[in-house]
Amino acid sequence: MLADVKETDKLFLGLDCSTQTLKAIIIKENLEEVYVRTINYDIDLPHHKTQGGAHIHEDHLTVTTPTIVWLEALDMLFLLMKHDLVPFSQIVSISGSGQQHGSVFWKKGAEEMLANMKSGASIASQLGQAFSIPDSPIWMDSSTRHECDLLEKAFGGPSGLASASGSCAYERFTGNQIHKQRRVNQSKFDTTERISLVSSFLASIFLGAYARIDGGDAAGMNIMDINSREWLDTALDVVYPGKAQFLKQLLGKVVQSHELEGKISKYFVQEYGFSADCLIIPFSGDNPCSVAGLKLSPGNIAISLGTSDVLFGPLEHINSSSAEGSVMCDPVNPNGHMILLCFKNGSLTREFVRNEVADKNWATFDQLLAQSPAGNNGQIGLFFVQPEITPIFNHKGIYRFDKDGKSVEKFEPAAEVRSVIEGHFLSMYAHAKKQESQQHPCGLLVAPLLILIFSKLLLIFLECK
Repeated sequence: MLADVKETDKLFLGLDCSTQTLKAIIIKENLEEVYVRTINYDIDLPHHKTQGGAHIHEDHLTVTTPTIVWLEALDMLFLLMKHDLVPFSQIVSISGSGQQHGSVFWKKGAEEMLANMKSGASIASQLGQAFSIPDSPIWMDSSTRHECDLLEKAFGGPSGLASASGSCAYERFTGNQIHKQRRVNQSKFDTTERISLVSSFLASIFLGAYARIDGGDAAGMNIMDINSREWLDTALDVVYPGKAQFLKQLLGKVVQSHELEGKISKYFVQEYGFSADCLIIPFSGDNPCSVAGLKLSPGNIAISLGTSDVLFGPLEHINSSSAEGSVMCDPVNPNGHMILLCFKNGSLTREFVRNEVADKNWATFDQLLAQSPAGNNGQIGLFFVQPEITPIFNHKGIYRFDKDGKSVEKFEPAAEVRSVIEGHFLSMYAHAKKQESQQHPCGLLVAPLLILIFSKLLLIFLECK
């Protein structure tokens, strides 16, 4: 609920469109949090039948979310905020984050639809038909290996692409997803007027016009120059041969995180009572926003445990790896960069083990974790409930090994729980050490709040070093 807010307080609204939820947070000028509300796609919008906020297709590689899910979640969120008597007129600016890599394909005429939204009707009812491709590919997708190979070939191999874009070709990266959609949905793609990331899609709704893509988020597309923050013509020509300039028009220009996008759409002024002077600041990806929010400096490394687990931190010098990991743009320092390692088998994999051996209860999971010793008596488990990103492993499976390194069918419940935690942290640490030899040495370990789901996880990570 809304905390004590005076009529003279200036308020700032932040939104996070993540894999599983849409969240709003309001703060004062002194950064005091006064309001939080969350919509869970699976629970609050069950008619879309998402699991973990997404649809996993029959090939187990293609993963999408219906774009309208995010519109309906936004409608529901703002109705709750209105019910909670949020003083919208006191909100002076809005910004936010979106799950990185996800793409939205606006059809021709969609910007006019954005500009002409009418009060008295929901956002979803007015924009539900605004998309040329109604199912948005998201970061969990692993179906674009063919497109990745073509992109790396154009740059002379993974190393050449990494030097230019900050990363070798990853299946989830948006440039490869756009390439696939052009290839398999050519007729629908031909009706596209603008391509947004999830972050710029959300910003566009508040702006009432197409918002530009933030450079920090664009670094997760494989098609932007990591140094100049401009689109790479060579990469665009792979995505759409002979149409690189046209593709630039579909993408729009890259915007710096600190720039101003404009003032809020008249729809929100009329429907919810926002001030017409409320400013829209560029939205960015969830990972760049985490770097900004934690105020990390070079030498700091943070670990975020969410739908995906991510290890990230700012860099002083670039040394792009062609093997794994990504160098991305720092959202705070216009000339800075950050390192990122993404592990796909995060919270959903831990939930899978919880459901299998801990009666679907986190308290029971924590009790089982406490019953097993550090090191798990030499037993190690590798859990690939989904194809993995780091290391690249496009298969599903669970691999368990006893203290002698022999493959076994199953562990006791306590050992199973510890193995999904320790095995994952050992992998995370091993891959982080690879990056440490190439990038700035890792100093302070910062653990975001998500790691506090279990009281012992930070200690276990440190024991795995």
